[in-house]
Amino acid sequence: MEMRQLEYFLEAVHCHSVRAAARTLQVTEPTMLRQLNLLEDELGLQLLTRTRRGVDLTTVGQSLLPDIEGLVEQQHQIFTRVRELRNFARVISIGVIPSLSAWFYGRVLRQTPQTEQECRFEISESGSLTILLQIAQRALDLGLVVIPADDDSFKSAYPNLTFEIIATGALVVAVAAHGKFQSKDAVTLTDIATEPLVIFRDGYLAHRLIKDGIVPRNSPAIDIYADNGHLATDIIKADQGISFAASFSHRDTNGQMTDIRLLPIRGVSRPIHLALTFIASSLMKGPLKSIRRGLYASINDLH
Repeated sequence: MEMRQLEYFLEAVHCHSVRAAARTLQVTEPTMLRQLNLLEDELGLQLLTRTRRGVDLTTVGQSLLPDIEGLVEQQHQIFTRVRELRNFARVISIGVIPSLSAWFYGRVLRQTPQTEQECRFEISESGSLTILLQIAQRALDLGLVVIPADDDSFKSAYPNLTFEIIATGALVVAVAAHGKFQSKDAVTLTDIATEPLVIFRDGYLAHRLIKDGIVPRNSPAIDIYADNGHLATDIIKADQGISFAASFSHRDTNGQMTDIRLLPIRGVSRPIHLALTFIASSLMKGPLKSIRRGLYASINDLH
């Protein structure tokens, strides 16, 4: 049983709708349904009933609701306390999307002076959705995320977070450098329609493209849900699948492209932002200033 499943359950109860809850938490409806079903399967109990109006609590769900609310609130309190203790020790936790984590470590963080001797950094890899949620819960201090430039829903979903645009790129397709698309300078949606699609489970781009109809759900392609960036990258490098990405992604510790090519999509124009996100705090001013300086000093790597 995962904590996010309990949070999905509480949001569905609050919204009386799985669809509305998914929209609030910035996940797809199938993802939320899958997690709710896994929660019920693991508990061996039905917590919700689906109706024409949305969802209602079962008698069992109603009975367990206070306990689940208390458990989630306790987790938030623990995260808050951990953040307080880490701030005392000046541990700065940073979440980075997998396709840029090596670049961020090698080109940004290692060249970022630590503003105080007792300050140190911790990096973790996650998709943009998880990073935003963890910052909102104060489980992370900073995040480097990818968001579509035409989507302001993040700001309304996370009103306490600051979004600082670091770079803007284009929506592209990540393919093997020496695979079946090696002779192409660009692709069409028809070219890639039957290719297995690698979707990072808690990422955002592919989920949003499917929702917007750019990637048809009735496509004959296989969907591969990756739980980590290494699996997704290995599948693409082996020419066993493709992935949607931003034009500044998939960089190594030296800022160079690896064995992956990023191809424009003809007929699809969608700007993508790379954003530094955080909750403003006086405790963060020194480290944030240093990291921001490192980002802008290395930004040419992404063009």
